[in-house]
Amino acid sequence: MCGLVVNLNDGDETAPFRALPRQVQAIENNLSIANMDFFEFARAAGPDGVFRGF
Repeated sequence: MCGLVVNLNDGDETAPFRALPRQVQAIENNLSIANMDFFEFARAAGPDGVFRGF
């Protein structure tokens, strides 16, 4: 089971991706402190569109 991660930033057209449940908190933490950008997680998703971590 995977969760859908959607970018809500205006002007950023990066497509949504799916993430394993254990990765959702890491994504939220890094985005909330501006440590990483949404596109970095989206780009790290596998060929099936699922982010499994770095």
